Amino acid sequence: MDNLTCKNCGIELSGAFCRQCGQKKISSRLNFKDIWNDFAANVLDVEAPIINNIKGLTLYPGRFIKDFINGKRKSKYKPVQYYILIMGIYFLLYYGIGIDALTQQEVNQARGTDYQFYPLVDRFDKILNENIRLFSILLVPILGFMTRIFFKKSSFNYIENLTLALYLSAHAQFISIAFCFIYLFHYPFYSTTGLLILLATGYICWGIVQFFDARSFGGIVKGVLCYFFSYVIFICISSILIFSYLFIVG
Repeated sequence: MDNLTCKNCGIELSGAFCRQCGQKKISSRLNFKDIWNDFAANVLDVEAPIINNIKGLTLYPGRFIKDFINGKRKSKYKPVQYYILIMGIYFLLYYGIGIDALTQQEVNQARGTDYQFYPLVDRFDKILNENIRLFSILLVPILGFMTRIFFKKSSFNYIENLTLALYLSAHAQFISIAFCFIYLFHYPFYSTTGLLILLATGYICWGIVQFFDARSFGGIVKGVLCYFFSYVIFICISSILIFSYLFIVG
């Protein structure tokens, strides 16, 4: 009798899905088959949300994000959900395969011995390098605010601009995931990082221009300046936070 009621809301079932909450009928305990089917439906299926996000945000980010804002949200990972997913995968790879140790070693070698004469700068640089991905979260609300300022004639409110920033920042981070594997071949840290910054910056600027249909020369310049000033503000706020921390701890 228990199998004839919805496990989620207790309503009596008359088919494969609950007529009240929409949950699929569950007739057995959770097992490996359930886990595999969920994985296949959400990752391996070409129409799965994660595949749709990767494809849409790679090929036509502006249109993809506007479709989400305008209500076409079926088979799409929501912006916060997608951001957390990509950041989680990146951190898992970054720390799991030892890229953090490798990059820090190359940073120390590139510094040489000059930094020993500037202990405060050395500590600042160390904190920034060790926590750069966490600090990068600050860039999302800043970018959302700056797109609202630079493109104030558009009809999008701040939350919709924040949605744009979340999607673009997450997918720029997705680009970083590919570079995790490049690091495994011990390519020089600075050469790969420079290329990564160039690609990520270019992608975000392109996404902004496409989202606001700012395809004129002036619109493109506005999109580039929008991201540039967002990054400047991000660096300033990060610097204030780090120096405040160093001042407090002594």
